[in-house]
Amino acid sequence: MPRAVWGAPFTVEIQQRPQDLTIYWEGYGMYRKIYMADHSPPEPILPSAMGHSVAHWEGDTLVVETTSLKQYPYMTRQATSSDAHIIERMRLEERDIDGQKTKFIVNELVLTDPKVYTAPIKITATLRHRPDLQLLEYTCTDALWDEYLSERGLTLPDMDALPVP
Repeated sequence: MPRAVWGAPFTVEIQQRPQDLTIYWEGYGMYRKIYMADHSPPEPILPSAMGHSVAHWEGDTLVVETTSLKQYPYMTRQATSSDAHIIERMRLEERDIDGQKTKFIVNELVLTDPKVYTAPIKITATLRHRPDLQLLEYTCTDALWDEYLSERGLTLPDMDALPVP
């Protein structure tokens, strides 16, 4: 996501329709709409934290262009101006994890902002497919997470121990 590139340990849910993708990110209760270019996407209304994203497919890679980003003091700890422009290339990869094929979304993001940076910034992030997880209500405390993990006999550092079907 333009303002939260995968890295935090929050669940993400992606819903895909022919005309768009909606990404719900548990962290901070955020969501993002990505319109498909071949389905007459709407024009941006106002600059926003997630910006206005339009995508097209290049083979197996989803290419997303995000503009109309609200000037913001940080983007994963990086400043952006009203001239910020993001191109993302997302693809699905299968990797062998402990002898099991595991799916990952790989997101290669390039942020260009000539008002703030002298060169584009490149970020690569991955998101592991975890159908055993569900979105939880976001709160500014760890209480909900602690309860969720303790019911499974885990602590926060053991998150990678959650079973992968």
